[in-house]
Amino acid sequence: MQRHWPPFAWVCFAMCVGVMGTALASPLYPLYQAHWGLQPSHITGIYVAYMVGRWPACCFWGG
Repeated sequence: MQRHWPPFAWVCFAMCVGVMGTALASPLYPLYQAHWGLQPSHITGIYVAYMVGRWPACCFWGG
């Protein structure tokens, strides 16, 4: 027997996945910093560029 999730559960699931997806790269930044010898300001710039690119994806393409 197949159970169908109510729309509220799907929205909650989608919000959780979306939040996890936008924060996924953050734990990797210290590794990049140590491996490539980046300054903290470089990490900030990378994060800002990532979020600027991620925002339209979330808003317009549902990613």
